[in-house]
Amino acid sequence: MKDIFEKWENELEERLPGLRQDVIDEPIPQKKPEIVALKKKKPVFKYMSIACSIAAVIVLCICIIPMLRINTPTEPTDTTSTPQVTPPNGDVPSGQLDTSLITVEINPRVIFVTDKEGTIVNVIATNEDADVILSSESFDEDVIGKELSEGLVSYVELATMLGYIDSANTENTVKITSCDDEQSKNALKKAKEKLETHFKEKGIVASVNDAFATVEEICEINEIEKADKISQVIDEFKGKSKLFSERFVEELDESQLEDYYKEMMTDKIKDQLKESIEASEDILKIAEINEQIIAKCFVDYWLVKEYSHLDSELEKLVSKMEKELESLEKSYGIVIEGTLQLYEYTALLSLDYITGILESLESFENVEEYKKLYELFGKELVDFEKLEKPVTSREEIAEEKKNSIKEQHNNRLDKNSGGAGSPGNQKPDNNGEASPPEEDRVNEPNRTDEAQNPPSQSGHEKEK
Repeated sequence: MKDIFEKWENELEERLPGLRQDVIDEPIPQKKPEIVALKKKKPVFKYMSIACSIAAVIVLCICIIPMLRINTPTEPTDTTSTPQVTPPNGDVPSGQLDTSLITVEINPRVIFVTDKEGTIVNVIATNEDADVILSSESFDEDVIGKELSEGLVSYVELATMLGYIDSANTENTVKITSCDDEQSKNALKKAKEKLETHFKEKGIVASVNDAFATVEEICEINEIEKADKISQVIDEFKGKSKLFSERFVEELDESQLEDYYKEMMTDKIKDQLKESIEASEDILKIAEINEQIIAKCFVDYWLVKEYSHLDSELEKLVSKMEKELESLEKSYGIVIEGTLQLYEYTALLSLDYITGILESLESFENVEEYKKLYELFGKELVDFEKLEKPVTSREEIAEEKKNSIKEQHNNRLDKNSGGAGSPGNQKPDNNGEASPPEEDRVNEPNRTDEAQNPPSQSGHEKEK
């Protein structure tokens, strides 16, 4: 220690100029309290420096770790096993919806549910007419899983096939209502344009009206329980049938089931009777044309249609008869092959009889007369038997309703296939079916039996 102080003094002597003796002899003032205080503070500064060092290290780690994570490759996430679910409408900004609701109204009314990609994931019928369309065998294949505009066009095509859109009518309307968000608006605009193009290509006059609504308003339109979020609407239908009628039956209590069953069977019989009455009117029209032909040439339609040469008026009657018979077969499956069979139908039928049946139909009177009409057109009386027996179970009623919906679908499809005989629909071009027999009659050689047929000859002689 002594050597250090001596070395220190020697260095001072070398570096500092010599001081006067009086300065050297002057005592150095000391402030003991301050020196003591300074010694006490030294440990504080010592620990503060340690703390600052630790803090600096922490800050450095915070800055460096994110940089290391950015530059470090990560394994791809398996989105199939852990899907990322976007919150429903009302919980996220516009344009980021996971699902959307689109209501389509013709007379059938349905709700289309689409995912965030605009793909149709579900269709819910909200009235019984919609059940008829959803009962189509190709419905799921044509609509579910398709992009909205494409699936909507397929849905409208099915509705047209079943007669809900009339190709001969100029007042067809399709109304599309979607949620009021950016994603739904873009999808709706595209769907509307594609549907309008479809109608134009098919030659169908129809207006496509688009609108936007809140989820609550969409619920009100479809007469379902009110909700303010899409997720609530989807949860409402989760695990339930997409058919309106099946959901309706499930909600009935025991006392309501029996009344519903009787009403259902009564309506079914009424629909069958109305169809039979329409067929009756067509048969009476056919009988009238046949009488006009007989009055003109003394033979019925089935004989005169075989002749090669007919005057213009008789040819018009024959052509009219052909169309009516073809329409009767396509619309109701009834084939009339001769005057005797025609008389068997018209023996019971008359305009007064038909009017009486119609007048009593609403009150469902004259049950025995209804049964006669059923039997006349070859319909079994099973519906009457079902009406008279008591209800057995909810499942039986649901199954009966499902069969009834399917029957409505098939009847509509048969009636509107090609448009023949369906009210308000255009009749098909008969050239393909009616023309060949005419050509055969014109080109066939003269038959000896024609010359031997007195009614035919006398008919033509009168024309001359």
